[in-house]
Amino acid sequence: MLSHNLDHRLDRLLSGLLSHIHRLGISPNFLTITSVVVAIPATIFFGLGQGLWGGLMLLVSGLFDILDGALARTQGKVTRFGGFLDSVIDRYVDLGILAGISYYYGSSGQKTLLLWTLMAMSGTALIPYVRARAELIIPRCSIGIAERPERIIMLAAGGIFNLLPYAIFVLALITHVTTLQRIIFTRKQEKEDRSQKSEEA
Repeated sequence: MLSHNLDHRLDRLLSGLLSHIHRLGISPNFLTITSVVVAIPATIFFGLGQGLWGGLMLLVSGLFDILDGALARTQGKVTRFGGFLDSVIDRYVDLGILAGISYYYGSSGQKTLLLWTLMAMSGTALIPYVRARAELIIPRCSIGIAERPERIIMLAAGGIFNLLPYAIFVLALITHVTTLQRIIFTRKQEKEDRSQKSEEA
C-alpha cells in the first residue's frame, strides 16, 4: 500500500539527491546491486542476534532500493530489465534477512519462533509469486496489506526496538493474508472479464 502512495512524493522530496547521484554517473542498476550488498551485513547481524544493527542496515538497504526506482523514473531510465533485476534483488534481500533470523532462532533453540519465521518466509515468497502468476491472466494484481515497504519497515523496526518476535508473528500472518487477498482479487477480476466478454459476444 505504501509504495503506491509514496513513489512520486519521494521522487519530489529526493530530487536534489537524485540529481547529485545522476551527476556522479551512478546508474539505477548500480543502486539496485548496492541494496543487496548492504543487506549482507544486515543478514549476518540478524543471524548473530544483533537486531539493532541488523535493523539499521536493513533500512539502509531499503533506502538504496527506493533510490534506484526514483532515479530511474526521474531520469527516464525505466527499463524492463531494470524492473526485473530490482524484483530479483528484492527477493534475495527479503529471504536472506529471514534466513538470518531463522538461523538465530534455530541455533538458540527457539523452535516456536523458528517456525513463525519460516511461515513468514513462505508468505514473503508467495506474495510476488502470486502477483506474477495473476498478471498472466489479469492486467494488474498489486493489492494487499503487506507489500514490500511495509514488510521491510516492520522487520527493521522489530530489530531496532527489540521487538523482533512480535514483528515476525505479525509478518507471518499478514503475508499469508496478502496472498489470500490476491487470490480472491484475481478470481473476481477474471470472473468479471469473462462475464464482460460473454456480454460483448
